[in-house]
Amino acid sequence: MKKDQKQQMRSQDKEGLIKRLSEIAKQLVDLKMDFVMGKLKNVHSMKQLKKERAYINTILAEK
Repeated sequence: MKKDQKQQMRSQDKEGLIKRLSEIAKQLVDLKMDFVMGKLKNVHSMKQLKKERAYINTILAEK
C-alpha cells in the first residue's frame, strides 16, 4: 500500500472505512474460493487485502 493510499484512508470517516472493510471481506471470500478451486493466479492479492484490512482496523481503533 502506498503512502498516498494510507493518507487517503486516514482522512476517511468511520462509515467509509467500515464500508471498505465489508468490501474487503467479500473480496477475500471470493479469492479464497478461487484459490481452493485452483483458479487464482495472483496469490499475493490475498496478502495485500489482509494487510489493508489490518491497516483499516488499526485506523478504526485509533479513532
